[in-house]
Amino acid sequence: MAALQDVHDLMVSGQYGAALRALDGRTGVDRFTSDLLRLELLERLGEHAEARALVQQLARRRALLPGAKSICEFVLGRIEWDAGDTDSAVLHFQRAVTLATQCPDSRGPHLCRQDGGEARVDRPRGTAHKSRSTFPPRRSEPCAQCIS
Repeated sequence: MAALQDVHDLMVSGQYGAALRALDGRTGVDRFTSDLLRLELLERLGEHAEARALVQQLARRRALLPGAKSICEFVLGRIEWDAGDTDSAVLHFQRAVTLATQCPDSRGPHLCRQDGGEARVDRPRGTAHKSRSTFPPRRSEPCAQCIS
């Protein structure tokens, strides 16, 4: 993920177009990891048809881990939310959180935000799961154990 730090920094600052261009200009980066980042960037840029197609492509991968499935569900939820289908969006968000809680990273699921942002799902060791959300949620960096 260190090779993608500048892409992540651009995403965090809301410069989605620049982040996508930076991602597309990368060589030697794991294709699967870059596709997951591309998926979120496409959604953020309003390229919903392309994002849906990429979700379908990723879903065909064998042994897709819960963290990656969670990212796909999360993006589908944002797409449905933007389309005005809140019921479907909420279902996708619920699936995303459920899958994210299966993440083996002890810090918690991919929806966990260190900055206290929206869609927070905390899972400190030895405590029950807590959920606090504002729609539409944002996500942060996926943990490497969940997507590899």
